[in-house]
Amino acid sequence: MKAPVCVAVGALVLLTSCSGASSPDATVEPIPDAAGGDSGGGAASCDALAALFVNPPLETVEADCALTDGTTTTCCSFSFASDLVEDGPYCPESTTSPPPYGLSVYDGATRPGLRPFDGDYLQDIEDDGYDPMVDAEGNTRIVTGLGGPPDGTGSNCLAMAQDFELVLTATVPLSPRRAGASRTLGEVENLGISVMGVPATGDPPSATRGPMMGMGPPAGTAINVPSIGACGAHPDPAGYLHDHFVPQVMNTVLASQGISSDLVSCTTYEQRTIGLYGIAKDGFLIYLSHDADGTLPSDLDGCHGHERPTPELPDGAYHYHASETEAPNFMPCLSGVPVARSFGYE
Repeated sequence: MKAPVCVAVGALVLLTSCSGASSPDATVEPIPDAAGGDSGGGAASCDALAALFVNPPLETVEADCALTDGTTTTCCSFSFASDLVEDGPYCPESTTSPPPYGLSVYDGATRPGLRPFDGDYLQDIEDDGYDPMVDAEGNTRIVTGLGGPPDGTGSNCLAMAQDFELVLTATVPLSPRRAGASRTLGEVENLGISVMGVPATGDPPSATRGPMMGMGPPAGTAINVPSIGACGAHPDPAGYLHDHFVPQVMNTVLASQGISSDLVSCTTYEQRTIGLYGIAKDGFLIYLSHDADGTLPSDLDGCHGHERPTPELPDGAYHYHASETEAPNFMPCLSGVPVARSFGYE
């Protein structure tokens, strides 16, 4: 596991003790403004947006792109290495494995919701009528790749291997624009990119209905349950890590869900409530749970957004906030018009 990631309040502010990348006295710089974007938030250039990233992009490209409403606009594409962040733990080795544990979002009958991936969870899956996820010796059946279960039977804990050689590319509009109506985000839909260069993704796959991921549909009561790391991320079957939670407030979410820090704790990221998480695929910024003045917003819309000044956009602009209590804790919908092709890898 890599050292804890110290993400500061705004753009390009790192603690020297974590990376030595910049002075501890650095301050948040506003994004150079530009006309455009009917709710503010437009940047003067893609290079100005690139300055928001803690991990600088390998490449920044400004070019025309298509939006989902059929229009064309200027977009920014940012490329990142896939080895910038790791998460975990994922599947427990057995029913008696000690903490720390990974996580799962369970949609079965017994105690649904965010759960530690521990022995009690394994037992609940079996009690709900699904095939056991452990063998006769109590060892967890773990799948780490698309080859599928080793013997083709039983339920499985999914812990895909991370590919550190990929190059990931995220694309966002340079000047975000509000849509006529919000649009609910789909399961595992890409929703943007973090300042760490990690893709942000919608709700994780169902524990009881999928994912298929090349293995074929569940065989009767055999299910494939995705595991999630303690900071709310896991590798895709293609090998790239992606966030299902805003990790900087993960421990607050865990506490709100009644999960003890003795069982699960996010230690990869410094925990904080103020700061920038990333950029949504509609171009609006995603912030942590609190406003810059330390208050918890009370005027958020149904997409967890509002229009307020921020350190990066001091004249005020629409932006999203992470939830401290919901699991997952990303915004449930988009208020803006997103790019048609927001993410790719090679």
